[in-house]
Amino acid sequence: MSIIITLSVMAYLGIPVNVLTSIVPALLIIIGSTEDVHLLAEYHSGIEKGLSRAESIDGLPRNQSVAILCNVYYYFYRFSVDHSQ
Repeated sequence: MSIIITLSVMAYLGIPVNVLTSIVPALLIIIGSTEDVHLLAEYHSGIEKGLSRAESIDGLPRNQSVAILCNVYYYFYRFSVDHSQ
């Protein structure tokens, strides 16, 4: 869904699809899948500790929110700052 929204916004803003902008969907998949791995690992960790599925899912925001926010800030910084200097 994020790829469709991103490409729709690019089309609406008139951003052409070229070699550089065609990488955006792949980056969304890569960055999104790393967050999914963190969430799944935490979910399975809760199950191994004896929590029910519902309890393990309920604990995800408490246990993973800081890690996910750090990743968001990191990627935002890395892709928004000009590192050519």
